Amino acid sequence: MRPQMTTAQKLTRARTQLLLNQPFFGTLGLRLKLVPGSLPTMATDGSRIVYNSAFVGELKPAELEGVLAHEVLHCALGHHCRRGERDPKLWNEAADLAINPIVLGNGLTLPAGALIDPAFAN
Repeated sequence: MRPQMTTAQKLTRARTQLLLNQPFFGTLGLRLKLVPGSLPTMATDGSRIVYNSAFVGELKPAELEGVLAHEVLHCALGHHCRRGERDPKLWNEAADLAINPIVLGNGLTLPAGALIDPAFAN
């Protein structure tokens, strides 16, 4: 039986796979520091990806790669800089609806429950 991977090992593996298979996302992702936190899933502030260890543990490897690419796209599109005085929850949902079709369109996988609406593709 293969021993369980630690959260850090899972994240390292996912980042490595992104770097090899999706160099755009992988290269940008290496610039973000991975930091454990008490939020429900993952988030970024433009310089870090804060993650919930239990959430990471529940994800399949392909889903973790997709979620990391999702966070990278928040940074690449400047969502953390452009929110201004907008409602943070509503802004994040709108950003997710813009990002997730890009993630899926690049052949990556997102976990169940990800905000996806074909009306916002393109």
